[in-house]
Amino acid sequence: MSVSRAWSLVDEQADRIADLEERVAWLESELRLTRDAGRIDALRVGLGVTPAEARMLLALAQARGVIRIPTLAYIVSPRCEESAGDKVVCVHVCHIRARLGPGLIRNAWGDGYAITPAGADLVREALGE
Repeated sequence: MSVSRAWSLVDEQADRIADLEERVAWLESELRLTRDAGRIDALRVGLGVTPAEARMLLALAQARGVIRIPTLAYIVSPRCEESAGDKVVCVHVCHIRARLGPGLIRNAWGDGYAITPAGADLVREALGE
């Protein structure tokens, strides 16, 4: 096997791993959202955000880092077409920033979004934690 073919296989495996990690994150978010309906309502009322924005904030606060855009698109709008996902997520992030102020959600360019420590504190406070 040539070195270039070996590197090609490594790249393919890295892509497959990234896809699997995204699927695991999606499944974890599904389980959390089912269990966390009361917490979503608390965020909706406490922060004055929509249910979709509350789901996004809760998922970001519970994440261990960046959540990729396709996963966030599913969290905010499960029936959203994949091609519109980027725009849907961007609109919700813009609305959250407009309502709650800048600096709560950070962009991970080309990958997704993550919550900042200030954002996580705001979510915990709204949840009474």
